[in-house]
Amino acid sequence: MGPFVGYAILGFMLTNLKLKGNKLLIYAIIFNLSNGGNQEFHGTQKDLSNWSGADRRTVTNTLRSLVDEGLLIKSEEYKNNIRFVSYRVAPIHLGEER
Repeated sequence: MGPFVGYAILGFMLTNLKLKGNKLLIYAIIFNLSNGGNQEFHGTQKDLSNWSGADRRTVTNTLRSLVDEGLLIKSEEYKNNIRFVSYRVAPIHLGEER
């Protein structure tokens, strides 16, 4: 991924989802870079680490937590024995039904 310009923290992330700290930053980055949750985020954990200021272990734990809480949907696929992971914002949090 190229350089990251910025991201917006939207009101629903604070009020409805009650996100704080690294969860808020990483969710907001994925939300913004996935076109408001309409596409998948294909960036790496290293990208998220650089953009959020969190170390890689914290990014890994935060992503796991956001998936476990149903805020993100994780997808994995293998191409030529290489694992590719992407994340999508759960539709329920975009005002849609699952």
